[in-house]
Amino acid sequence: MFTGFLYLCFDKPEEKVGKSVPFVSATLLIFGVYAFFASGIVPDDFLVLNLDSVIIVLIMLLYSTIFLKGKMYLRVLLPLLAFGINEIFEDIFIVVISLFTDASITAEETANPAYRLFCTALIKATCALILWIFVRVFVKKTLKSDAAEIITLIVLPILCIAVIYCTFLIFVASDYNVNVLPLIVAISNIMIMIISVVFIMLVRVSKTSNERIERLLILQREKLYQESILNTNEQIRRIASVKHDMKNTLITMKMLLQKGRTDEAALLCDETTQFLQSIYTPINTDNPVLNAIVNIELQKAYNNGIEMRVEIHDSMSWVSPTHIVSLVGNLCDNALDYLKNCPCEKREMEVKIYSHLNFIVIVCTNTISDSVLAVNPKLATTKADKSSHGKGMGILRNIAKAYRGEVNVSEKDDQFIVTVLLENPQNNNSSM
Repeated sequence: MFTGFLYLCFDKPEEKVGKSVPFVSATLLIFGVYAFFASGIVPDDFLVLNLDSVIIVLIMLLYSTIFLKGKMYLRVLLPLLAFGINEIFEDIFIVVISLFTDASITAEETANPAYRLFCTALIKATCALILWIFVRVFVKKTLKSDAAEIITLIVLPILCIAVIYCTFLIFVASDYNVNVLPLIVAISNIMIMIISVVFIMLVRVSKTSNERIERLLILQREKLYQESILNTNEQIRRIASVKHDMKNTLITMKMLLQKGRTDEAALLCDETTQFLQSIYTPINTDNPVLNAIVNIELQKAYNNGIEMRVEIHDSMSWVSPTHIVSLVGNLCDNALDYLKNCPCEKREMEVKIYSHLNFIVIVCTNTISDSVLAVNPKLATTKADKSSHGKGMGILRNIAKAYRGEVNVSEKDDQFIVTVLLENPQNNNSSM
């Protein structure tokens, strides 16, 4: 439990031996210390000094500080936290049980080894659950995901432990009456089975939802390839046209200069400059996938009379190509779909991609006529085919979660702003 908690909280060496050998060794050492001090060989004077606790904490500290990676203060603090939670709940358990029975917990444990084993297992299961919730909330960032996952991974395990505790306390309150034991065990088993069925169903629903999102991502990639080919052909046609026009323009300018008509040549230069500035210029970064998807969105904006500004200060080279397509594609498509129905003078949007600390920040801003969040706070799709549309924000949040980031939606000064944060693991030396 202790070493597993530390293993989940921090980064490990890349090689399998470097991961498994220290983990197994630390686990066996802690188990050996527990077994040795429980054997009765050690004098009571040593037990009073809590020597076993000191040795176990030292083993955990050595394991986390030598074999795991992350911020040093966390590698020192979390072993103490894990062991402290265990000790606290042992004391709480003793106090709670003493409220339901006149006999002390120590006397009951000494009198019945099975009872002692059950109490120990219940305490460890509770501590393991607390540490698991700590990992899900602070390491895996579960609370920033959807409610179904929170219920599946946190609430249902807590209910299972609560059912076991209720069963145990009823048995204690009945003064350990063996006649009521089969009944309360049957009730608790039925409740645990119901909770387990709900757990399995939620997991299956989550898996089905993920598979549906994966299919949508595949369709997006196929659409990207098709649009990229069409966009490339269009660019080739435009470049050929511009090349032809520029050739004729240069010939005309040369003739004007030869005849001394410099004012007309200068005017032609100004007109040519304005023409070149009005031509859509493709984005070119060191990431071809980012280039493709941004240029496709720029072409869509151009075709719909939408002014789209793009600032790219980070090429997102460490982000999965599939995720780049989904992130930029969904952000831009949502804005474009809205702006197509707006008056021409309000068809403006902007996309910025830059780095900040350990994060990539993607911001998509578009003008709005009225508040979107006031009318549609959940940003549900307004299209008739709900099964094929309205998944964009869900996809954005799932991708952000995969990179331990988040999605924020806001409105300011007639602007609708969607901000996506992705944590860069290459710049992050800590797992927490």
